[in-house]
Amino acid sequence: MKKFFKNFSLLGIFMLGLCIVLGVGEVSGAVMSADGVGTQIDGGGKPAEGTPGGNAPGGVQVATAERGALETWDYRKWSPDLIKDDVDQNIVQIRPYANQLDTILRYVGTKNINSFEFSYYSISSRDVSDKILSFTTPSTASSKKEGCVATIGVSNFGNFDVTDTIYVPSIPGADDNPLVLYVYAKDDTKQLLNVTCGENQVKSVTGGYAIPDIATDTVIYAMGRAAAETDVLSPAVEFLPDKTEGYCQRFMFQISISNYAKMADKEVKWDLSEIEEEALFDFRRRMEASFLFGRKDKMYDPIKKKHVYTTGGIVNQITQTTTLNSNAADGNKEVVEMMKFVFMGNSGAKERFAFAGSEAVARISKMNGIVKQQDAVKTEVIMGITWSKMVSNFGTINLAHHEILDEYGYSDKLIIIDPQFLRKYQIENFTKDNHNGREKLVVNGDIVVFNESAGVAVLNPKAHCIVTVAA
Repeated sequence: MKKFFKNFSLLGIFMLGLCIVLGVGEVSGAVMSADGVGTQIDGGGKPAEGTPGGNAPGGVQVATAERGALETWDYRKWSPDLIKDDVDQNIVQIRPYANQLDTILRYVGTKNINSFEFSYYSISSRDVSDKILSFTTPSTASSKKEGCVATIGVSNFGNFDVTDTIYVPSIPGADDNPLVLYVYAKDDTKQLLNVTCGENQVKSVTGGYAIPDIATDTVIYAMGRAAAETDVLSPAVEFLPDKTEGYCQRFMFQISISNYAKMADKEVKWDLSEIEEEALFDFRRRMEASFLFGRKDKMYDPIKKKHVYTTGGIVNQITQTTTLNSNAADGNKEVVEMMKFVFMGNSGAKERFAFAGSEAVARISKMNGIVKQQDAVKTEVIMGITWSKMVSNFGTINLAHHEILDEYGYSDKLIIIDPQFLRKYQIENFTKDNHNGREKLVVNGDIVVFNESAGVAVLNPKAHCIVTVAA
């Protein structure tokens, strides 16, 4: 009997399973629809309330085998963690900025020093142009041959010496040719030049003859000396270099990651090496801003109770400025005049480089007569940077768009530099130090410190220029 019940039990289990497989009998459970989507149903054969295929809370109808397949949206609404989003494993590096000045400084070379304060001497040729500050005619001469005299004050008294001749192109003499003066004496106390002119230039005035009047702000130019026949000596000219001081700035940057953060699983690879790459870009970008716009100064930190040095950027060292009118009727002529100002009278190279803000590039590109010229000239890669060329008989300007200028209020400007008159002074080369934060009892993780101590100097300020491209 026991053997019978035992066999019956095994037989019953087998038959029950067969019935389930063949669909015999009434079973409440999970049934696979024709498209393979499982739908929970109740005893009446209808979708259950609040389940996929039934009436969702709020009356939302969810697709069933009869109405259509379940869509991705349904999964996201009722089981948001069921579908895993595809994650691009590459980090998109948004970097519209290039550190162009820093790149050029590394190409032109650096001078290693051992102090945060540095000095350099520079000497440039004397200016040939000046302006009249005052003009006085002491008295008239009764005859042209007696020599008419006058005294003039000028902006830069040191540019002129006894026996110099002075060209005044805007003032005609009696013969309608431009006036030329001769310096026969100097009054060092009053900072005045005593001048005369030739008998063919003096004009007839009441009571005799006089040098033509010269208005204030009239532009004049120094020319060669004129010695008398018996002269054996000429006034000595002294040239002394000017001393300029600068400061190095210690640039530091630090990143760290904890040991637990390193071990954690991540959707994308984001570990110390990725953080380091991004930090290095940001580090150089901020150095670029300091080299461009920084101010040379020594500042006291009240917490550290120590001084910190900041370097002077080239913008604050350049003395030459001019304006380019982008709405000029003849754009080509306007550009040529600008280039004349940039290249003349400063002993600079015939090829220079310009960092341009976005607005400056746009305005120049739309100037009359400029677009065709730009299209005809190819770009050139110099020092790893792509430049477009602006060419004139005065010289060539290699122009590159530098987006960092926009962020610092220089969108409408060109910063034109002559690399031969730029120098980077450096106490410490760029270094990267790796530290075990746990061993140093600082943090339970790794630390990376970037460091560079450097400053920039403009050796010949007049060889560089800041141009505002006016609308």
